[in-house]
Amino acid sequence: MRIEAGRSAIRVPANASPEFFRFTGDARISRLTVSIGGLERPGDIASPYAGLGLGFYRLTHDNVKTPIKPGFYAHGGAEVPVSDSATLNFEIGVHVIPGDFIHVRSPSSDVKGDGLFEALLRFKVGL
Repeated sequence: MRIEAGRSAIRVPANASPEFFRFTGDARISRLTVSIGGLERPGDIASPYAGLGLGFYRLTHDNVKTPIKPGFYAHGGAEVPVSDSATLNFEIGVHVIPGDFIHVRSPSSDVKGDGLFEALLRFKVGL
């Protein structure tokens, strides 16, 4: 089980259409995710893993905060041991947030949410 909090920045160009985007300029996305994952071959040179979970997301633009929205979170990657007490992780994550989060949806739109992608390199040290 993994619980993570994070903050990311996003920029929408000033010339973006207000019919498609809720804002222009810089904004921050704050998130709290809870997920369950599994490591396929612990202790191998490279151990693949994957997980699924739920996330809670808030968009802040010009000091105006949107309500917290729930979403789904999936992640996967590989863990490489560096020493007996440290590992290096390479991970890709996908966040799916239903409804109007960054984009504005028209009633006739087939798309009903926003997708956010992340790639990260994590260094973990055991105590």
